Amino acid sequence: MFDLLAKAKPLLKEQLHDFLSKKRLETDKVGQWSLDLIDRLEDYTCRGKMIRGALVEFGHGLFANSTQSSKDHLACLQVGVAMELFQSMLLIHDDIMDQDDQRRGQPSIHAQYRNIESIKNLSESNRLSESMGICVGDVASFFAFEVLASLDLDHQLVRKLLVFCGKELALVGIAQMNDVYHGTVAQELDKEAILSIYRYKTGRYTFSLPMICGAIIAGVSQDERQQLGKIGETIGLIFQIKDDEIGLFGASVKIGKRLGSDIVENKKTLHRLAYKVLLEQSGYLLPACFGKKDASQAELDQVLADLRQRGVAKEIDRELSQLSVLARAEIDALENVSKEKKAKLIDLLDFNISRTS
Repeated sequence: MFDLLAKAKPLLKEQLHDFLSKKRLETDKVGQWSLDLIDRLEDYTCRGKMIRGALVEFGHGLFANSTQSSKDHLACLQVGVAMELFQSMLLIHDDIMDQDDQRRGQPSIHAQYRNIESIKNLSESNRLSESMGICVGDVASFFAFEVLASLDLDHQLVRKLLVFCGKELALVGIAQMNDVYHGTVAQELDKEAILSIYRYKTGRYTFSLPMICGAIIAGVSQDERQQLGKIGETIGLIFQIKDDEIGLFGASVKIGKRLGSDIVENKKTLHRLAYKVLLEQSGYLLPACFGKKDASQAELDQVLADLRQRGVAKEIDRELSQLSVLARAEIDALENVSKEKKAKLIDLLDFNISRTS
């Protein structure tokens, strides 16, 4: 997986730069913020791991029967750029909703605008900076769909890609609504409800979406796409659970944001559910800092230490182990894919289980 990312990222960055260079010329006439937006968007997007962008060609390679044509290679890279622009849009908007001022070790997009001289001294600087951030996210999404619509592929393939991306991203938006809502209300969620949010907010669009896009370019059947989608879902669930774990117990330098932010936002995660159950077994309730926006780092550190002591990690490891078994069975059942290529999917699975950032 590391080799895949190392090889794909510079190619994706090059394609992104070429596309945005054209947009600089086209949008310069609009006004003073066009070049600023594009510069910030390119920097922001390139600071990501570009996992989703890399998985497009990975998904194509699982089904391609021969050496990949230069046309398909270019199409996979361009679709990969669209995936990364979609990712930027979702993260920019997510940071505004969660009021996170850091992303990838630097100020999030709305926080960057808040620090601009012409904005920071205004009475409504926070509202304006968030509005500017929303616009950057919107434009990233519009750019992504333009990239897809401009692909030099058969029109029916392009149509399939556009329709599929539109449908999948709509599910992400609805799952995000569920996530945001349940972070502000007292209603508890059971494991299945939490996994549903994970599946549609993160799992499918992180793995199923880009891999299926690559498979569409390779011309696979609907049944094969559905099989690959299920594998992507399961690996995506593991990815989100690990993301939650890293956000609690990782290194803030690595994740580029404050540790314990899910506690402050009272996110309904599997870690929170496991902790709540273990506390109730001992006659305790969740600490007050869950949902406490001004919780101190000392308060969060105390909760994180208690999470470790009560064995929350062991409960989560059991869930990860079950999902890993399921993913391996789904990979084994995948049709028209060689053992060598299935081994690459196993590598992708193992990468997600063992990752620390």
